[in-house]
Amino acid sequence: MNTPTRRRAGTGARLAATLVAGAVLAGCSGTDEPDEPRPTGSSSAPSTGGSAPVSSTLVDRQVALRHLTITGCPSGEGRLEATGSVRNRGDDTADYVVTVTWLDEDGATLSSVETTVEDVAPATNEEWTASADLDEAAGSCTTAAARGSLPDRPDDT
Repeated sequence: MNTPTRRRAGTGARLAATLVAGAVLAGCSGTDEPDEPRPTGSSSAPSTGGSAPVSSTLVDRQVALRHLTITGCPSGEGRLEATGSVRNRGDDTADYVVTVTWLDEDGATLSSVETTVEDVAPATNEEWTASADLDEAAGSCTTAAARGSLPDRPDDT
């Protein structure tokens, strides 16, 4: 399940601390591994809130980055959507959190979005998307990833 969580620049300090601590920022060029067929993942409506980024609950960041493929990470302004997939190369089902951060020309954070991809079975791909509405032009974007098992959350009913 692909669940985006919007984070505006105001929550950047917490997000920046998470990203720096993980030291797994990657450019939007993807991985060096060959493309493989990608099944379509599911997504749900964005949600906001929460005191800490979801990615802070997952610790396997180095491995997650090797599982991440970025197929699109546009610059510009207005509605931007980053896309990609995760491939679970492990032996057990895993959850992933992908963080996309759009930066201005000076490298300052304009917007960060986390999207979760849950219950990815071994040897399978799941697609993800992350979008943001930007009032000023982004010059680039970066991605980070975390892998593990997300805590159980109550259903949103």
